[in-house]
Amino acid sequence: MDNPYQNPPPGQVYVQRTVMIDPTGAPVTLSALTERTVLTPDGQRVTEVTTTLPQTAEGVLLNELRTVYRCAACGILPLLRVMRCVGCGRATCATCTTLIEGETVCRLCAEVPLLQQLINFVLRSLTWLRPR
Repeated sequence: MDNPYQNPPPGQVYVQRTVMIDPTGAPVTLSALTERTVLTPDGQRVTEVTTTLPQTAEGVLLNELRTVYRCAACGILPLLRVMRCVGCGRATCATCTTLIEGETVCRLCAEVPLLQQLINFVLRSLTWLRPR
């Protein structure tokens, strides 16, 4: 029979995670707390606590529960500073947005077909040429 103090048992592990479910249903771990208790050969209990904090795309550490988002255009996550598209209302990151006529538009809504761009240009020109 082995002496449990010479060959200590693996110990007890307690894990707590904060998980976000994205719109596709996939779980994304935002933070984790791991607590491990081990019995040393001299009979002492040693507890090791590890806290894992994720960093957002903007470089901010998530050290508390906040509202976080995933970019609807490129899929990067987590985001804290979110740009809202005027066209579709989805949350996007700053790199996936453009300003069109002073309004924030996501990359997906900004991709207007060439024919639609031509029609919009002609309509704006006709409005400008109209007598006042």
